[in-house]
Amino acid sequence: MKTKICFIINPIAGLGIQKINRNEVLAIFNKNQFEVTFKETEYCKHARLLTQEALKENNSIIVACGGDGTINEIAGELVGTQVILGIVPIGSGNGLAKHLEIPTNNIYKALQKIVTQHIEQIDIGKVNSYYFFSNMGIGFDTQVLKTYKRIKNRPMYSYIKAVVTSLFNYKNMPKIKVKVNDCNLLINPFLFMIANTNQLGYNLSLHRNAMINDGQLDLIIIKKQPKYKLVWLGLLMILKQEKYFNGIVHYVTKNIEVEQLINTPYYLQKDGELIKMEESHISVNILDKALNVIN
Repeated sequence: MKTKICFIINPIAGLGIQKINRNEVLAIFNKNQFEVTFKETEYCKHARLLTQEALKENNSIIVACGGDGTINEIAGELVGTQVILGIVPIGSGNGLAKHLEIPTNNIYKALQKIVTQHIEQIDIGKVNSYYFFSNMGIGFDTQVLKTYKRIKNRPMYSYIKAVVTSLFNYKNMPKIKVKVNDCNLLINPFLFMIANTNQLGYNLSLHRNAMINDGQLDLIIIKKQPKYKLVWLGLLMILKQEKYFNGIVHYVTKNIEVEQLINTPYYLQKDGELIKMEESHISVNILDKALNVIN
């Protein structure tokens, strides 16, 4: 019996620099072993609907061809099912693919991994009703994303420009109450991020020991700092020496509760997607080994 596999392609991921050649894909997957179909996104959130279609068509493997946002949309529909997620990273940051050691600059090698089907069960983060696979945050990273989305240029250049611009325009978030492990915190952090992997995208990291299959989340808090210290942190991250920055507070946990003390709308980011939040309370937890992924 043939394995049904569906490729869901975001044609504008990573500014459309890397392209999926359908004939090359069909040449790699033996037609006697695989039944291959393709679907292409046409608008924001379309990947979710296409994934639902692919599930109804009884595909046993669904391959996300895009960046972290596309992967998040597709993988979110597969959580708790037996359907396997494949990844062909053609986005900009490609944080999840880098953590899973899936080639990010060679489509052929990424496709070969799907052919060999080495499957791993990975943990999933859940914040209120939303899933995240790499990280989520409610601090400085949301400002970076808002700025990044307004810049139309090469992805890495745009990201650096967004970070620098945001650094000089960002005001720390209002005070929040945080319950993590046995600690109750009252803080107004510069950065408040919860990581499921050791990647932020572009091979940058704030905690390189974070793992996607350890049943734990990594809470990373950076308190208010002078701007020169934050510039120093950025340099350390580029050099992969962020562990030498002494302003990072780190917790390993399964559950985190956050309450906004000022009841005003704010932004949350999950895997690079911005969500405007109205509720003042955020509950974050880990779902152990809730998704099957080819790596």
